[in-house]
Amino acid sequence: VSDDDALESAVTAAQTAGVEVGPAGGVALAGAWELADEFDEDDTVVVVNTESGTKNADILRSHLMGQGV
Repeated sequence: VSDDDALESAVTAAQTAGVEVGPAGGVALAGAWELADEFDEDDTVVVVNTESGTKNADILRSHLMGQGV
């Protein structure tokens, strides 16, 4: 996945689920969302978030500022 997709996924997780996800966790989320059509509705998908979004808040903030948010 692209860096932008990973960062956008991290921001989306924070906004919609209240989960603080760092960029590495954003990669996992973006990958899962990219592959979502390949999963059946009864499949269990596990995404590992290896870091907190608060640790890298400056990276996420920079991403949002680049989008004009």
